[in-house]
Amino acid sequence: MVDLLVGHSSFYLRNGWIKKCVEYVEENKNENIFSKSNIEAIDKLGIGSVMVQSLKFWMTMLDILKKEKKEFHLKREIKYILEKDPYLENKNTLWLLHTYIMERDEKKENPVLWNLFIRNKKNSLFTEEEARDILNIFYKEKNEVISERSVKDSINVFIKTYYKEVDIKNDPEDNLYSPFLKLNYLLKNEKNQYYFRNIESNEIAEEIIFYLLKRRLKIFKQISIIDSYNYINGIIKMRINEYEKLILKLENREFLFVDRAAGLQNINLTKEILEKDIIELILERE
Repeated sequence: MVDLLVGHSSFYLRNGWIKKCVEYVEENKNENIFSKSNIEAIDKLGIGSVMVQSLKFWMTMLDILKKEKKEFHLKREIKYILEKDPYLENKNTLWLLHTYIMERDEKKENPVLWNLFIRNKKNSLFTEEEARDILNIFYKEKNEVISERSVKDSINVFIKTYYKEVDIKNDPEDNLYSPFLKLNYLLKNEKNQYYFRNIESNEIAEEIIFYLLKRRLKIFKQISIIDSYNYINGIIKMRINEYEKLILKLENREFLFVDRAAGLQNINLTKEILEKDIIELILERE
């Protein structure tokens, strides 16, 4: 298992970075394009050398960049996504990219903080200090050493990827913000505890649920409503009644069929559709 934790250089993902990097990689795929000594990267991306390293981290974290045979390549239809929504204005685009982080092509890659604080229900409420303790315990149980600086910076970056104190409505194009702030997914209560809120069914395209189910059913031949809910809820938080509304929408559109015989409630996908076509449907939704 490869932990994806360090490499962000204390920078959270910024507005415009993904588009810049996709265009950059399209021009030159050489393995040295993210090197600290590559002046061309600084000029073309318009960011400092340390930020260039951070950008590489985020493209890897988003699972849209891979390295093969000494070249970098784009993946998971990111070029097509940006053709349709270059400035990530559609929230469904952001939900899709969020799922990319957690539902990865390479299962051996571990987005540590996403799994600890979104997938793991035990950590549904946390302060920054508690989050640091949880991360330290995680590595202690693995008999691995991680510096306090890495712990503090990583937690800070993770939080700022989804949360900012100011109201972004005043200046949504400010490149100092993470695009994921638009989801309003991470909130903070009066006790200064952070939590990922439950999403309502009308906030997200049901095709995203179909997309995740299709990927899940490549591994499992069959899945029940409750098992599929637990899986989805570990990526996108929602109450089960809201999840069932999305399943019903998909069933009414004949994307899937729920076998309710003898109380089984097993989900069967009934529509054969390519991943790119699902993404197209997602991006058409507002």
